[in-house]
Amino acid sequence: MQVIPYGEYLVKVYLENNKIAEQRFTVTTNSSEVTIKVGILSSITFRVTDSMNSPLINYPLTIRDPKGRKFNITTGRTGNITIYNAYPGTYIFQYNWANLKVVEVSFLVESKPQALVDIKLPLKTIKIRIEEEKNKPLPPRILLRVKYRTVVIANITTRGNEYSKDLTLERIPSEEVFTYEVIWQGNRLDSNTFVPKGLTEDLILITLSFYNLKIMVKDLDNMPLTNAFVKIEYPNGTIAKYKTSEEGKIRLSYLIEGDYSITIYWWGINVGKETIDPDKTSEVTIQVNVKTL
Repeated sequence: MQVIPYGEYLVKVYLENNKIAEQRFTVTTNSSEVTIKVGILSSITFRVTDSMNSPLINYPLTIRDPKGRKFNITTGRTGNITIYNAYPGTYIFQYNWANLKVVEVSFLVESKPQALVDIKLPLKTIKIRIEEEKNKPLPPRILLRVKYRTVVIANITTRGNEYSKDLTLERIPSEEVFTYEVIWQGNRLDSNTFVPKGLTEDLILITLSFYNLKIMVKDLDNMPLTNAFVKIEYPNGTIAKYKTSEEGKIRLSYLIEGDYSITIYWWGINVGKETIDPDKTSEVTIQVNVKTL
């Protein structure tokens, strides 16, 4: 404004249809300029991290500012986001985790300039490890899976000759309830729920117990019964059939706790039966109703 009459004036300043300043001033012979302070910040930079203060790099976020403006922004290489012409007030940050849960956090921005504002999203990285109690190799095809509600979000399977197996859950919502299951040969070996925020450590250790069992089959003369058929019913109802060696033995490995029903057949005839729990004994002798004439 180059030439204006003396008098009183009212100035209103708008940004995107939002009034950001209103000020009255009087023009006199001594007036040369008027400074109007607007209620916005030229820019504000947010540093977005997870619960462990690690920056979230290249994460797509939705941000709502105090005026209801919506920004769909991806964090940069340092986890930073810059908003220009920023209004003071409450900002809401949202992250759509796996299209299953919107993680949200809010932050109050003051009107004074701030160099960097830290925004911590409730996301945490958790590792689940399975290992054998006696430090023996794990059997193959053990399935470890993790569910959020009813959805499986991650799983791994052992390959054999591994002493441990890790499943890493990268930045999952730290305040939600998750369930893990360990399944092998149709048996649920372990199952539990966890909330990442409530864990004292970032590692969930699952220790599994497997047992070996040696079965000796003898006749009434206390002699080894060779080539006898042995039917074993596992705790989950699975049936397996074996044949005794020349020493009348059968060796079983990677058994789990529970009752195993053992039935001995000689020439198709049931000659003996016994129930064994390998958790309580590692060797059993079954004397059957067979006599050598």
